[in-house]
Amino acid sequence: MGKLKDNYNKIKPTLRQNKQNKKNDKDKIEINKMCEFLKQKWKNNDIKYNCSYCLKEAYNSEINESQGYVTDEDLIESSNNKLKHK
Repeated sequence: MGKLKDNYNKIKPTLRQNKQNKKNDKDKIEINKMCEFLKQKWKNNDIKYNCSYCLKEAYNSEINESQGYVTDEDLIESSNNKLKHK
């Protein structure tokens, strides 16, 4: 192949890359919505977390009004100790 065709193939995203990018964008939107909800619920302007799974667990525990158990120390501090350590 020519030099121009090789460069075009390197720049053009593949179908798998497109799917991954859409999934990442969707996950970012969900995480932002969860953070905004938890900020309002906990009356805390700064939600810190290291694990997105723990953030989802905290979100679900607030929606279901149940006790949440997570392993993320930063998230426990952000919740004003509403969440418990797993």
